[in-house]
Amino acid sequence: MPLVSQNIEASFAACFLKSHHTILCGGFSEPEYIPSMKPSAELPHRIHYTKDYLASALHETAHWCIAGPERRQLKDYGYFYESGTRNLRAQKKFMVHEVRPQAVEAMFHEALLIPFQVSLDALHFEPAIRKTLQASFEQEVEAELARVCIDPPYRAKVFYQRLRQYTE
Repeated sequence: MPLVSQNIEASFAACFLKSHHTILCGGFSEPEYIPSMKPSAELPHRIHYTKDYLASALHETAHWCIAGPERRQLKDYGYFYESGTRNLRAQKKFMVHEVRPQAVEAMFHEALLIPFQVSLDALHFEPAIRKTLQASFEQEVEAELARVCIDPPYRAKVFYQRLRQYTE
């Protein structure tokens, strides 16, 4: 049976619904984290990911796994998302904030033995600039992945171990 995003949702719920009152839900046009005002199994915090995209589910889960308790009480962890038409300065700032989540996402991809590709979310830059940004960002994510694999955030470690069930 092929791995689908619903498997990831079920694995996430098995790991975190009781302990953190949080669920992962697909089918949305845009990813978003929505904290519950009264978290419980009936009214959980919700991590929305794009459509049924496995990579989106893993990426949004990575953000949640590294967000601290205060951030998990804020919509989208208190971050403002700037669209893919940002200038070069804003793009570099975006990349700084995305290194760790993408490294954790890469770890989840490794658990599932599926390819991972960093995402710059910057298709509007001319190809030469995009290529330079891509190469630099890939190196930063790879270096962070090495650190994350040695000392993963607790929730990321729990989820990683759960994902391994699909490949062992």
